[in-house]
Amino acid sequence: MKALPISKVSGSRALDVITRTKPNFKLKKPLQTPFEEISKRCQEDHGLGPKELARLPHKWELFGEVLVLKLPQSLKVQWSKIASTYAEVLGAKAILRRYDKVRGTYRKPGVELLIGTDTETTHLENKVRFRFDPLRVMFSSGNIDERMRISTMARPNDTVVDMFAGIGYFCLPIAVHSRPSKVVACELNSVAYDYLIENIELNHVSKIVQPLLGDNRKAIPEGIADRVVMGYLRTEHRHREAAFNILKPTGGVIHFHDVGFKGSAVESAFKKIEESMTRSGYDKRSQAELISYYKIKSYGPKLVHVVLDVEIRSCSESV
Repeated sequence: MKALPISKVSGSRALDVITRTKPNFKLKKPLQTPFEEISKRCQEDHGLGPKELARLPHKWELFGEVLVLKLPQSLKVQWSKIASTYAEVLGAKAILRRYDKVRGTYRKPGVELLIGTDTETTHLENKVRFRFDPLRVMFSSGNIDERMRISTMARPNDTVVDMFAGIGYFCLPIAVHSRPSKVVACELNSVAYDYLIENIELNHVSKIVQPLLGDNRKAIPEGIADRVVMGYLRTEHRHREAAFNILKPTGGVIHFHDVGFKGSAVESAFKKIEESMTRSGYDKRSQAELISYYKIKSYGPKLVHVVLDVEIRSCSESV
């Protein structure tokens, strides 16, 4: 039967026509997210119930082809099957389970291998290639915004010093995108240092980046830097005086990372800089000014990770 125009039909007859007339378009079924596909497979293939499905991690870190997950102990019996499902859906060759934060002076990641054998990978971020093994060295995906922000801050004639270079987290984006005159990258962990060497070559910045193996308080010459990156937490207070001395006599900029309470983290971090200057006597010849700051990420229920861009100027230069 040909459908009558709605305007010519009324009452129950109109309702009947509207109900039986098919629309002239089809509603597209919304695409499943990767997690929805993972959850569906875990339910159908492994028999996970509603309570178990609710414990599956909605977030993960995918470094190249290596996936890092936080799987709860309550699902331990099913870890292997669950990890295999994540690997299939996300295209990972190996799965690591994160059970702890980064630990110790060498920043060893708190992860263990669940499935796979080859954990070396190449991770592409902001046109920078990072070759590393997430089982042996850390990589903080939460710092991506800061790696992008700082990558364009150096000037062409700058000498930049990265005091805690790792595999090149900050020094490589700076070298690739800012192309400063020189970047000195110092790292204490020999495993991370080896990857740093590889990544310098991989990103074609060997003419810019000079790698140094050792304690930055001893390995880096004094008075060479226009810009110092202090991308390290917990024991950085032992290295603040070294950062001042690494700057050129006329001063420069320190990118200082710290963790503090929400609402006061920036003020407390800048106070630490001032206190270190006073303790070392550096305040008698230089002064500090907060240029800008950035809140990187939450570091706990009440804590936040911040970075301060602090300009240190020689008193003679500021007169």
